[in-house]
Amino acid sequence: MDKDFCSNDARAVDVHNHIFNALFLPVRAVFAMFCRHYKIVPDEIGRAAGRLIELITIVKSAVGGSTFEETRAFLMSRPASNDKLFARLAEEAPAEAVDDDTVRKGLQRLGTPEALMALKGPPQIDKARAAFESLFRRMAQTVPNSIFSEDEHSHGAGSASAITGWLRWIWLMTEPEAKIASQLCRMNRQIGLFVTHMMDMERWYRGGTCHYKVWPDQFARMRRVISHTNGRMLAFVAFDPSRDNGLDIVKNAVALGAAGVKFYPPNGYRASSNDDCKIEEATNAFFTYCAKNGIPVFTHCNLQGFEAKIDKSGCNSDPKYWAQALGEHKKLRLCFGHGGGDEWWLDIGVKRCDSIPFAPGVLELCAKSENVFCEFGYFNELRKSEAAETFRKQLIVVAKDKKLRTRIAYGTDWHMPQMVVQSSVEYFEVFERMFKDNDLKEWRDDFFAKNAARFLNLGAYIDRARHLLTKKAVEHLGNFVVPDGA
Repeated sequence: MDKDFCSNDARAVDVHNHIFNALFLPVRAVFAMFCRHYKIVPDEIGRAAGRLIELITIVKSAVGGSTFEETRAFLMSRPASNDKLFARLAEEAPAEAVDDDTVRKGLQRLGTPEALMALKGPPQIDKARAAFESLFRRMAQTVPNSIFSEDEHSHGAGSASAITGWLRWIWLMTEPEAKIASQLCRMNRQIGLFVTHMMDMERWYRGGTCHYKVWPDQFARMRRVISHTNGRMLAFVAFDPSRDNGLDIVKNAVALGAAGVKFYPPNGYRASSNDDCKIEEATNAFFTYCAKNGIPVFTHCNLQGFEAKIDKSGCNSDPKYWAQALGEHKKLRLCFGHGGGDEWWLDIGVKRCDSIPFAPGVLELCAKSENVFCEFGYFNELRKSEAAETFRKQLIVVAKDKKLRTRIAYGTDWHMPQMVVQSSVEYFEVFERMFKDNDLKEWRDDFFAKNAARFLNLGAYIDRARHLLTKKAVEHLGNFVVPDGA
């Protein structure tokens, strides 16, 4: 690993991004869930496609992954290139995969003749890879438009745009995590500090298992990558209240340098009012620990996301559940990812979760508390001039509350598809133009850097983790610390 692969010295912070790969996720179970939900493709095909993705990732990790340029070219592809993308992905699959039980069951369900699953020579190997391509093509019919399409408000599955987004994302997710981190840094020179978030999803998907154990494997790998950035990256470990050792994982990760914790309601839990008493108790104990020790919590908060129950569990992110939790844990340091969703900000109708947008509730909590923040990751519509103007006007209204100017931060949700493809650099430039507005320019430094540092409680983090940080990391992070009262 290049020890200087991330040397960005800009003074902006991206408070929401990811560098994990497919081996950190229960990818087989997630794909099978898509199949069951849309009832287009048997879930054996989903599991087989997921297993192929795992095997590709394992093999690419063994040889160091693709070059920056090759990955960049794949990520810049367009729907017209989908045929080439499918073929290229299948080429990466090891021919030995035909002897993997999960892959073989998927190929059989697809109707693949036994003769195509024998590795007797080059012709059979070519036919095996053609079968892999067919498997990926069938799986793509179940890809949710709401996650992978350029229009994130569409529903259903399998649009050409969603398939392209999925293929780009899958390609990146098959890279070693160090290569993904390098892509993040090299594609975003305008950012000097990245807060990268882990996920813990495996217990919420039927038959879910990750190739790397959530603890200790995943955090150990993440920590190793981040240790080579000299303070340019900080990690948030994931908390799952359904795990008996969920809080222990958090405490151990914090002791080893985690800067905060990711909380992901679309998995199937809430900040409060959980039906399962065990989860409610675990969540309450987690908040008690974080509030007492000043550990920041970052929560997903829009109407969608990677939902364990599609079109249902995203509603668990509703800020009304957080209002109750914050009432009981007043010192909790919290950031709402996605600003509650872009519907209210862009004047788009809400068709889910009782037809009530989350953003007003998020802003109310930000205004009422000294330690509650939000960010605007993955507002893809802002690349359209009309949407950007609607958002700018709404932001000006919000900025009249000077307290809110110290509560809203910049984030992207990189490596989700459109942040990678349509470019997080372009996304940054959209906001940069907005903050040249006379009504917003005084807020610029707070938005792009200071509010993230306030949320992170960055000075306290440096003190807590100083024994784990290099001198260069302490110096770099020190550039972002906001003095008390500033």
